[in-house]
Amino acid sequence: MKIEEFKNKILPLRDKLFRLALRIMRSTEDAEDVVQEVMLKMWDIREDWERIGNKEAYCCRMVRNISLGKIGLKEYGNETLDEHWELRVEEERPDERIEKDDNLRWLHELIGRLSEKQRTVIQLRDIEGMSYREIAACMAVSEEQVKVNLFRARKEIREMFLKIDGYGLRKN
Repeated sequence: MKIEEFKNKILPLRDKLFRLALRIMRSTEDAEDVVQEVMLKMWDIREDWERIGNKEAYCCRMVRNISLGKIGLKEYGNETLDEHWELRVEEERPDERIEKDDNLRWLHELIGRLSEKQRTVIQLRDIEGMSYREIAACMAVSEEQVKVNLFRARKEIREMFLKIDGYGLRKN
């Protein structure tokens, strides 16, 4: 029964866990290693699964903790998520597509400039669609702290984006 539960409840989380790890680690290879490590740890503790209330939040917390442990104070270079995250509309004009692609590229870069907590909250809420409660459980903080970090992250991104756009500082 544990094999079926692992296949049905844990393995489907891989993509979400990978995106979270990638946002923190900023390296595809390192993110894959983190997810693999989480999957192995979840399998190793399969006898204790009944004590885990929310397995998704538990896995997200493990990804975050392992990722932060691996990077320590070392900063990794930004890696774009374009190969993993497509937001294209088929019926748009070429100039609209270029502008959207440019805005998306800037958004990824600006998210990369945020603090680790703000990057994680943006990833989990705006990209993964997790609830405030799930994010709080994943990050081991209160729901209020999640809301504050999300508000500050969005505000900071908006201010940076408007400053860049307003002053014509975009690199074309």
